[in-house]
Amino acid sequence: MTPERWRRIEDLFHVAVAQPTAARSAFLEQACANDPDLKREIEALIRQESAGFLEQPPMAVAAQLMTDPGRSMRSGRRLGAFEIQSLIGAGGMDI
Repeated sequence: MTPERWRRIEDLFHVAVAQPTAARSAFLEQACANDPDLKREIEALIRQESAGFLEQPPMAVAAQLMTDPGRSMRSGRRLGAFEIQSLIGAGGMDI
């Protein structure tokens, strides 16, 4: 992603979250009319912010995902802009 693209996403994100919730979709439709990927990126950021994901420490998020069976870290699971593709290891030190 170029720095210019990120600035555009960031600028539109801030304008979108300043809109009343009911008006956000229409705003994004107009602002991102020719760029559906731009709209998806901004909507993902809005969802993350409303879920409080960015305010939580990373280790707390990881612990919650590992202990809550409904939020498992299975393949295909998305964490913001990231997707879990496969298991790279399991277990730990055995004493």
